[in-house]
Amino acid sequence: MVVGRGSLIPTTTRLPAAALSCCSLLLISLLLLTGCQPRHDGAALLDDYAWRMSNVFGFDWQAPALPVLQPPYPGRRQLQRSVTTTSINLLDFLKLSPCDLQRLLGERNSSLGKVMAESQRLAYELAFIESANRCIRQLQADGDTSGLVQILSAAVRSKRASLADVHWNATWASPEFQTLFSEADHPVVASYWQQPLTELLESLESLLGGPGNWQPGAEESWQSLRSRREQQLGVVARGNYLGQLRREMFQARLYLQAVERQVRERQARRPVCLMQRLSDDGRVMQRVMLRSYIGEVQPLLSALDRRLLQLRPLLQASLQQQSGLPQPMADYWQQVWSEDAGSEWQAFRAAVASHTRMWQELLHHCGLQPGTPAGAGG
Repeated sequence: MVVGRGSLIPTTTRLPAAALSCCSLLLISLLLLTGCQPRHDGAALLDDYAWRMSNVFGFDWQAPALPVLQPPYPGRRQLQRSVTTTSINLLDFLKLSPCDLQRLLGERNSSLGKVMAESQRLAYELAFIESANRCIRQLQADGDTSGLVQILSAAVRSKRASLADVHWNATWASPEFQTLFSEADHPVVASYWQQPLTELLESLESLLGGPGNWQPGAEESWQSLRSRREQQLGVVARGNYLGQLRREMFQARLYLQAVERQVRERQARRPVCLMQRLSDDGRVMQRVMLRSYIGEVQPLLSALDRRLLQLRPLLQASLQQQSGLPQPMADYWQQVWSEDAGSEWQAFRAAVASHTRMWQELLHHCGLQPGTPAGAGG
C-alpha cells in the first residue's frame, strides 16, 4: 500500500505472502507505537481537514495566521479595587487582651501580615469580623464603659461593607486568575479537551461563591481554611485554561470560515455533484467528511464548546453579582465570552453552525442526505 499526503485514495499493489506477513508485523508495531503518542493538536487536525478539502474542491490551501488576540485579560492594576483600612490605637489594642482579636491584630501588623496575599486578606477580614463580634459580646457582658464596643462595632461595619471588594481582589483581580485567562502561545493536543474538568470547576465554584463561602466549616479552623483556599487558587493557576480555550476557539473559527469560503466559491463555479447524482469527487468528499470532519474535527469543536458551556455560567454568575465591573473587565467579557452576537464565543458557534449547513447542502447536492428521492445518487 502506498499512502501519501498527495493522495486521498490509497493505491494497492499485489505483494508476495511473505512480504504481506512482514508488512502486517510492521503495521502492528507501528500501531502499538503510535498508540502511545499524543494526538495531533487542534491546528494539525484542522489543517489536515482543510488540506483534504482542498484536494476535493481544487483550491490552494494556506493555513490562516492566528493574530494576537485583543483585548487581553485586564491587568491587575486595572482590576484591583481600593479597600478602606481600619486602625485601632495602641491603648485600645491593649484593652483587647481578654479577646482573641488582639492576637489576630498582632498577626495582621507583623512583617508578613503587611504583605499578605489578597486571598489571605479576605480570610483575615472574615476572621476579624467573627472575632470582633465575640469580643463585643464579651465586653458587653463585662459591662465595659471605655467606648471600645463602639469602636469595634464601627470597624465591623466598615469591614462588612468592603468584603465584596476584598473578595473581588482575591479572585478576579488575583495573579491566579491572571494566569487562568492569560493568552496561550502554544497549541495543545486535541485530547486535552477531553480530560475531566471537575477539579477546576469545583475550585472556581468555591472561590467565586461569594465571601460567605470563605467561612470555615464546622470542624475547620481559619488556618486550614486558608490552606484550602490557597490549594484551590493553585488549581486555578495550574495553567491558562481559559486562555488556551480562547486560542483554540478563535483558531477553529478561522479554519472553518476559510474552508467554507473556498468550498462555496468552487460550488458556485462548478458543483462537485450534479442533479443529486454522486460523482467520483463526491465519493472522495464523503470519505473526507466521515474520516476527517466527523471523525476528528467535529469532536474537537464539540469538546471546545462543551468546556465553555461548563465554565461560562459559573463565571457569568459571579460577574453579575458585582455591584459594578471595572470598565476594562466589562469590555473584555463582552468582546470575548458574552452572549452578544459580536463576541468571540458567539462568532465561533456561528462558524460551526454555518459549516454544518455547508455540509448539509453538499450532501444534498450529491444525493447523500437522508430523504433524497429514490434513484438519486446513482
